[in-house]
Order: sequence, then structure tokens, then C-alpha cells
Amino acid sequence: AAPAATMQLRFLKTVLQPAEGIQKCTSITWSPNSKRMAAVTTDRVVQLFDEHGEKKDKFSTKPADPAGPKNFVVRGMAFSPDSTKLAIGQSDNIVFVYKLGLEWGEKKSICNKFLQHSAITALVWPSNRHNELVFSLSEGKVKVGALKTNKAS
Repeated sequence: AAPAATMQLRFLKTVLQPAEGIQKCTSITWSPNSKRMAAVTTDRVVQLFDEHGEKKDKFSTKPADPAGPKNFVVRGMAFSPDSTKLAIGQSDNIVFVYKLGLEWGEKKSICNKFLQHSAITALVWPSNRHNELVFSLSEGKVKVGALKTNKAS
């Protein structure tokens, strides 16, 4: 029998620099087209990097209640199959979908939101379902959010 292949991992560089105090990274995701990486820490600012790990952009996430406190945590992120949108699941019971565009520097805007009755715990965007987002809630439910109707079931 042929020997089993071993994976060789090598440190290339630090992409997200450490900050003063405790500021853990709560979610990280890579776009399907391999052109972007998104990382967010407990400061709730999404940092966007290119395929070489160079920081290209950033934006602040929004609370579910615009007048409410920013005391939520980003629990999960996922790029759309075409890499133009980023879904962000938060502990304040909401999933926001941000339109990022394909080019760096394009205006970012919220194009969908799914307000729930409990905290989002994880999310995924299936590669063959461009208009559906799957997310889980703290009580154990798993829901599918339809982007065309802004409804989750």
C-alpha cells in the first residue's frame, strides 16, 4: 500500500494584528471565488482582506435595534456563492446580509435582514442555493432564510 499523504502546514504571516486587551476573533470566512477573507473580532468591525492577506476594507456591523446598544457578538459569517454578499449572524437575534459587490471600495449596504426571537448561533450559505441562507438559533432551531421574500422558515 502507498504511504498516506501528510499535510504540510507552514506559517506565512499574521493577517489580523493583536490588539490591546482581550479582543478575540469571533468569526472568519473565505469567499467562494478565493478573492476575499472576512474576519470579525469582539469590536464588531468586519475586516476584509484580499487573497494575499492584505487588509483592503472594513465596516462596522449594526445592532438589530438601530437605537439599541452595541452589546452583541457576531456569531457567524458566510459569503454568498457569487462572493458579492456577506451574511452576518449576531447574538442580538438577527442575520444581516450586506451587499459588498465584486470590486474593492464598492458601497456596502444591508440588502436583507432576518429578525428572530433568539440569538443566532451559526450560519452557512449553501453553494448551490444563491437565494437561501441557513442559520441556527440558540434554542436549537435551524431555519432557512429566503432572500427574495426576507422570510425565514
